[in-house]
Amino acid sequence: MHSLKMLAVVAAIILGSSACSSDEDSSEGAESTTSTSSESEGLHLTDATTADSELSARLDSIIVALRDAYTFDTRVELDGELVTEVDGHNIAGASEFTISTSGTTLDVISIGSQVWSRLEGASDWSPEAASDLSTDPLGPLLDSTTRTVTGEQITVVYPGASFGLDVAEVDVLVRLDGSAIELVHQTGDVTVRSRLEAAHPDTTVTAPA
Repeated sequence: MHSLKMLAVVAAIILGSSACSSDEDSSEGAESTTSTSSESEGLHLTDATTADSELSARLDSIIVALRDAYTFDTRVELDGELVTEVDGHNIAGASEFTISTSGTTLDVISIGSQVWSRLEGASDWSPEAASDLSTDPLGPLLDSTTRTVTGEQITVVYPGASFGLDVAEVDVLVRLDGSAIELVHQTGDVTVRSRLEAAHPDTTVTAPA
Protein backbone atom coordinates (compact mmCIF):
# COMPACT_ATOMS: atom_id res chain seq x y z
CA MET A 1 0.00 0.00 0.00
CA HIS A 2 2.83 2.39 0.81
CA SER A 3 4.40 1.87 -2.61
CA LEU A 4 1.07 2.55 -4.30
CA LYS A 5 0.75 5.80 -2.38
CA MET A 6 4.27 6.81 -3.34
CA LEU A 7 3.56 6.13 -7.01
CA ALA A 8 0.43 8.25 -6.69
CA VAL A 9 2.59 11.10 -5.41
CA VAL A 10 4.94 10.56 -8.37
CA ALA A 11 2.04 10.73 -10.81
CA ALA A 12 0.64 13.83 -9.13
CA ILE A 13 3.95 15.67 -9.28
CA ILE A 14 4.74 14.63 -12.85
CA LEU A 15 1.32 14.73 -14.48
CA GLY A 16 -1.17 16.14 -12.03
CA SER A 17 -3.17 13.04 -12.91
CA SER A 18 -6.52 11.95 -11.61
CA ALA A 19 -8.65 8.88 -12.20
CA CYS A 20 -9.34 7.80 -15.79
CA SER A 21 -12.55 9.33 -17.01
CA SER A 22 -13.20 7.24 -20.11
CA ASP A 23 -12.21 4.01 -21.85
CA GLU A 24 -12.83 5.54 -25.24
CA ASP A 25 -9.73 6.21 -27.38
CA SER A 26 -9.53 9.50 -29.22
CA SER A 27 -6.70 10.15 -31.66
CA GLU A 28 -8.21 12.99 -33.68
CA GLY A 29 -7.26 16.60 -33.15
CA ALA A 30 -3.99 16.01 -31.27
CA GLU A 31 -1.59 18.84 -31.91
CA SER A 32 2.04 19.55 -31.12
CA THR A 33 2.31 21.33 -27.79
CA THR A 34 4.96 23.98 -27.15
CA SER A 35 5.86 26.10 -24.17
CA THR A 36 3.63 29.10 -23.49
CA SER A 37 3.94 31.88 -20.97
CA SER A 38 2.35 31.39 -17.54
CA GLU A 39 -0.59 33.37 -16.32
CA SER A 40 -0.18 34.36 -12.70
CA GLU A 41 -3.84 35.19 -12.26
CA GLY A 42 -5.56 32.85 -9.84
CA LEU A 43 -2.41 31.53 -8.17
CA HIS A 44 -2.75 30.63 -4.53
CA LEU A 45 0.63 31.31 -2.95
CA THR A 46 0.27 29.92 0.56
CA ASP A 47 1.94 31.86 3.35
CA ALA A 48 4.27 29.65 5.39
CA THR A 49 3.28 29.34 9.02
CA THR A 50 6.77 28.31 10.16
CA ALA A 51 9.27 29.29 7.54
CA ASP A 52 11.96 31.68 6.46
CA SER A 53 9.98 34.04 4.24
CA GLU A 54 12.78 34.61 1.72
CA LEU A 55 13.43 30.92 1.05
CA SER A 56 9.71 30.15 0.96
CA ALA A 57 9.10 32.97 -1.51
CA ARG A 58 11.99 31.68 -3.63
CA LEU A 59 10.38 28.23 -3.71
CA ASP A 60 7.10 29.72 -4.93
CA SER A 61 8.83 31.77 -7.61
CA ILE A 62 10.69 28.70 -8.94
CA ILE A 63 7.51 26.61 -9.06
CA VAL A 64 5.71 29.36 -10.98
CA ALA A 65 8.66 29.69 -13.40
CA LEU A 66 8.64 25.93 -14.08
CA ARG A 67 4.90 25.53 -14.58
CA ASP A 68 4.85 25.83 -18.37
CA ALA A 69 7.94 23.83 -19.31
CA TYR A 70 9.99 21.54 -17.08
CA THR A 71 11.88 18.28 -17.07
CA PHE A 72 11.55 15.70 -14.33
CA ASP A 73 13.51 12.73 -13.07
CA THR A 74 11.76 10.70 -10.39
CA ARG A 75 13.24 7.67 -8.65
CA VAL A 76 11.29 5.29 -6.43
CA GLU A 77 13.49 3.37 -4.00
CA LEU A 78 12.61 0.39 -1.80
CA ASP A 79 15.01 -0.10 1.13
CA GLY A 80 17.50 2.12 -0.70
CA GLU A 81 17.34 0.11 -3.93
CA LEU A 82 16.01 1.73 -7.11
CA VAL A 83 12.83 -0.02 -8.28
CA THR A 84 11.29 2.52 -10.65
CA GLU A 85 12.54 5.57 -12.52
CA VAL A 86 10.41 8.03 -14.47
CA ASP A 87 12.06 10.75 -16.53
CA GLY A 88 10.81 13.09 -19.21
CA HIS A 89 9.33 16.54 -19.69
CA ASN A 90 6.06 18.38 -19.34
CA ILE A 91 5.25 21.23 -21.73
CA ALA A 92 2.11 23.27 -21.07
CA GLY A 93 0.41 20.28 -19.42
CA ALA A 94 1.39 17.71 -22.08
CA SER A 95 3.98 15.09 -21.12
CA GLU A 96 6.44 12.73 -22.73
CA PHE A 97 8.28 10.38 -20.40
CA THR A 98 9.87 6.98 -19.92
CA ILE A 99 9.09 4.55 -17.09
CA SER A 100 11.78 2.00 -16.25
CA THR A 101 10.87 -0.73 -13.76
CA SER A 102 11.62 -4.44 -13.24
CA GLY A 103 13.75 -4.57 -16.37
CA THR A 104 10.96 -3.13 -18.53
CA THR A 105 10.97 0.27 -20.23
CA LEU A 106 7.76 1.98 -21.31
CA ASP A 107 7.56 5.25 -23.26
CA VAL A 108 4.44 7.37 -22.72
CA ILE A 109 3.03 10.46 -24.46
CA SER A 110 0.11 12.33 -22.92
CA ILE A 111 -1.62 15.26 -24.65
CA GLY A 112 -4.89 16.46 -23.18
CA SER A 113 -7.11 13.40 -22.71
CA GLN A 114 -5.09 11.32 -25.17
CA VAL A 115 -2.40 8.88 -24.02
CA TRP A 116 -0.13 6.59 -26.04
CA SER A 117 2.42 4.04 -24.85
CA ARG A 118 5.19 1.98 -26.45
CA LEU A 119 7.29 -0.79 -24.94
CA GLU A 120 11.01 -0.71 -25.48
CA GLY A 121 11.84 -2.28 -28.84
CA ALA A 122 8.35 -1.82 -30.30
CA SER A 123 7.91 0.29 -33.41
CA ASP A 124 4.28 1.31 -32.97
CA TRP A 125 2.55 3.38 -30.32
CA SER A 126 -0.63 2.02 -28.71
CA PRO A 127 -3.48 4.32 -27.68
CA GLU A 128 -4.51 3.98 -24.04
CA ALA A 129 -7.76 4.75 -22.24
CA ALA A 130 -8.47 8.47 -22.26
CA SER A 131 -7.50 10.20 -19.03
CA ASP A 132 -8.36 13.45 -17.33
CA LEU A 133 -4.93 15.05 -16.81
CA SER A 134 -4.36 18.41 -15.19
CA THR A 135 -3.21 21.31 -17.35
CA ASP A 136 -1.36 22.69 -14.31
CA PRO A 137 0.53 19.74 -12.78
CA LEU A 138 2.69 21.84 -10.44
CA GLY A 139 -0.23 23.82 -9.04
CA PRO A 140 -0.62 21.56 -5.96
CA LEU A 141 2.99 22.32 -4.96
CA LEU A 142 1.92 25.92 -4.26
CA ASP A 143 -0.91 24.85 -1.95
CA SER A 144 1.01 23.85 1.17
CA THR A 145 -0.34 23.69 4.71
CA THR A 146 2.93 24.48 6.52
CA ARG A 147 6.57 25.03 5.66
CA THR A 148 9.47 24.61 8.06
CA VAL A 149 12.94 25.76 7.05
CA THR A 150 16.09 23.96 8.21
CA GLY A 151 19.18 25.49 6.66
CA GLU A 152 18.65 25.38 2.88
CA GLN A 153 15.89 22.75 3.05
CA ILE A 154 12.17 23.18 3.53
CA THR A 155 9.87 20.56 5.00
CA VAL A 156 6.55 21.18 3.27
CA VAL A 157 3.27 19.67 4.40
CA TYR A 158 0.53 19.29 1.77
CA PRO A 159 -3.09 18.15 2.11
CA GLY A 160 -3.26 14.54 0.94
CA ALA A 161 -6.26 15.41 -1.23
CA SER A 162 -4.03 17.71 -3.33
CA PHE A 163 -2.33 14.57 -4.67
CA GLY A 164 -5.44 12.42 -4.81
CA LEU A 165 -4.40 10.49 -1.70
CA ASP A 166 -6.70 9.24 1.03
CA VAL A 167 -4.49 10.61 3.80
CA ALA A 168 -4.73 13.81 5.79
CA GLU A 169 -1.23 15.12 5.02
CA VAL A 170 1.83 14.45 2.86
CA ASP A 171 5.29 15.57 4.04
CA VAL A 172 7.81 16.50 1.35
CA LEU A 173 11.41 17.60 1.91
CA VAL A 174 12.32 20.28 -0.63
CA ARG A 175 15.80 21.51 -1.55
CA LEU A 176 16.40 24.40 -3.93
CA ASP A 177 19.28 24.01 -6.39
CA GLY A 178 19.56 27.23 -8.34
CA SER A 179 16.43 27.31 -10.52
CA ALA A 180 15.74 23.60 -9.95
CA ILE A 181 13.78 21.85 -7.20
CA GLU A 182 14.54 18.53 -5.56
CA LEU A 183 11.74 16.80 -3.62
CA VAL A 184 11.96 13.77 -1.34
CA HIS A 185 9.04 11.94 0.21
CA GLN A 186 9.51 8.90 2.43
CA THR A 187 7.07 6.50 4.03
CA GLY A 188 8.31 3.34 5.68
CA ASP A 189 10.82 1.65 3.41
CA VAL A 190 9.74 3.54 0.26
CA THR A 191 11.43 6.78 -0.82
CA VAL A 192 10.48 8.94 -3.81
CA ARG A 193 13.05 11.44 -5.10
CA SER A 194 12.14 13.95 -7.82
CA ARG A 195 14.14 16.67 -9.53
CA LEU A 196 12.32 19.35 -11.52
CA GLU A 197 14.12 21.87 -13.70
CA ALA A 198 13.45 24.11 -16.67
CA ALA A 199 13.06 22.47 -20.07
CA HIS A 200 14.86 23.77 -23.14
CA PRO A 201 12.73 26.42 -24.89
CA ASP A 202 12.55 24.34 -28.07
CA THR A 203 11.20 21.23 -26.30
CA THR A 204 7.82 20.02 -27.59
CA VAL A 205 5.39 17.17 -27.00
CA THR A 206 3.91 15.80 -30.22
CA ALA A 207 1.35 13.07 -30.85
CA PRO A 208 2.72 9.91 -32.50
CA ALA A 209 2.41 9.85 -36.28
